[in-house]
Amino acid sequence: MDRTKGITVSSWPVLFLLPLLIVSIHGAAEARATAGAETGRPKQVPAGTWGGKGVLLDVREDGARIELVCAHGTIDGPIKLEKDESFHARGLYLQEHPGPQWMEEEAEGRPAIYAGGVQGKEMTLTLRLEDTQEEVGTFTLVLGRSSRLTKCR
Repeated sequence: MDRTKGITVSSWPVLFLLPLLIVSIHGAAEARATAGAETGRPKQVPAGTWGGKGVLLDVREDGARIELVCAHGTIDGPIKLEKDESFHARGLYLQEHPGPQWMEEEAEGRPAIYAGGVQGKEMTLTLRLEDTQEEVGTFTLVLGRSSRLTKCR
């Protein structure tokens, strides 16, 4: 048996191929990680109609519109989900009442915070006025469910 500094001639191919094998395994692991990564677009609340008792939320990729018994509101921009499936979005809230809208802020709307979370096809939504932190309500909605709303008249 020929030996060169403790390494046999028959072990040379293994020593030559071992770094290639390590690089190949590392590259495959990197490819799997990249394939599972997001496409660069943040995850969003699924588009569609979300309905619940006294509330209807129409979600689009670029925002949403909410209808309540005596109010409505908007979210301008996508509703992005965090890793824990929660969300926090800003928008407007417009209180409705019978007759003409007399107060200017009622006609234009008030800044609002729409926050909650999604689990499968169910959403919990809390609507809060941004300026006073007054909670308008917390709602449970289901994707694909309609809602019967009796609007203020």
